[in-house]
Amino acid sequence: MNDIAPSTIEPVLISRKEVERLTTLCRSSIYALMQSGRFPRPVRIADQRVAWVKQEITEWLNDRIANARV
Repeated sequence: MNDIAPSTIEPVLISRKEVERLTTLCRSSIYALMQSGRFPRPVRIADQRVAWVKQEITEWLNDRIANARV
Protein backbone atom coordinates (compact mmCIF):
# COMPACT_ATOMS: atom_id res chain seq x y z
CA MET A 1 0.00 0.00 0.00
CA ASN A 2 1.23 3.50 -0.82
CA ASP A 3 1.70 5.72 2.27
CA ILE A 4 1.66 8.94 0.23
CA ALA A 5 -1.68 10.69 -0.09
CA PRO A 6 -2.74 11.29 -3.72
CA SER A 7 -2.82 15.06 -3.16
CA THR A 8 0.73 15.17 -1.75
CA ILE A 9 3.13 16.97 -4.04
CA GLU A 10 6.74 15.91 -3.77
CA PRO A 11 9.12 18.85 -3.34
CA VAL A 12 11.26 19.84 -6.28
CA LEU A 13 14.67 21.31 -5.48
CA ILE A 14 16.27 23.86 -7.79
CA SER A 15 19.71 25.41 -8.02
CA ARG A 16 20.62 29.04 -7.41
CA LYS A 17 21.04 29.48 -11.16
CA GLU A 18 17.45 28.31 -11.67
CA VAL A 19 16.27 30.66 -8.88
CA GLU A 20 18.08 33.50 -10.68
CA ARG A 21 16.41 32.53 -13.95
CA LEU A 22 12.92 32.29 -12.46
CA THR A 23 13.10 35.50 -10.42
CA THR A 24 15.40 37.54 -12.71
CA LEU A 25 17.32 38.45 -9.55
CA CYS A 26 21.10 38.30 -9.37
CA ARG A 27 22.95 36.25 -6.77
CA SER A 28 23.71 39.21 -4.50
CA SER A 29 20.07 40.36 -4.52
CA ILE A 30 18.87 36.88 -3.60
CA TYR A 31 21.25 36.68 -0.64
CA ALA A 32 20.44 40.26 0.47
CA LEU A 33 16.72 39.46 0.46
CA MET A 34 17.38 36.24 2.38
CA GLN A 35 19.46 38.15 4.94
CA SER A 36 16.55 40.55 5.52
CA GLY A 37 14.08 37.66 5.84
CA ARG A 38 12.21 38.56 2.65
CA PHE A 39 13.16 35.58 0.48
CA PRO A 40 12.95 31.79 0.99
CA ARG A 41 16.05 30.17 2.42
CA PRO A 42 17.68 27.19 0.70
CA VAL A 43 17.94 23.65 2.00
CA ARG A 44 21.42 22.27 2.64
CA ILE A 45 21.62 19.05 0.65
CA ALA A 46 25.37 18.39 1.05
CA ASP A 47 28.41 20.02 2.68
CA GLN A 48 29.00 22.34 -0.27
CA ARG A 49 25.55 22.34 -1.87
CA VAL A 50 22.24 24.08 -1.26
CA ALA A 51 19.01 24.11 -3.25
CA TRP A 52 15.71 25.95 -3.01
CA VAL A 53 12.26 24.40 -2.84
CA LYS A 54 10.67 25.39 -6.15
CA GLN A 55 7.19 25.75 -4.62
CA GLU A 56 8.52 28.31 -2.11
CA ILE A 57 10.06 30.34 -4.94
CA THR A 58 6.83 30.10 -6.94
CA GLU A 59 4.81 31.28 -3.93
CA TRP A 60 7.24 34.17 -3.39
CA LEU A 61 6.85 35.20 -7.04
CA ASN A 62 3.04 34.92 -6.90
CA ASP A 63 3.03 37.11 -3.78
CA ARG A 64 5.15 39.76 -5.54
CA ILE A 65 2.79 39.73 -8.52
CA ALA A 66 -0.32 39.95 -6.32
CA ASN A 67 1.12 42.85 -4.31
CA ALA A 68 2.10 44.68 -7.48
CA ARG A 69 -1.52 44.54 -8.66
CA VAL A 70 -2.97 46.15 -5.51
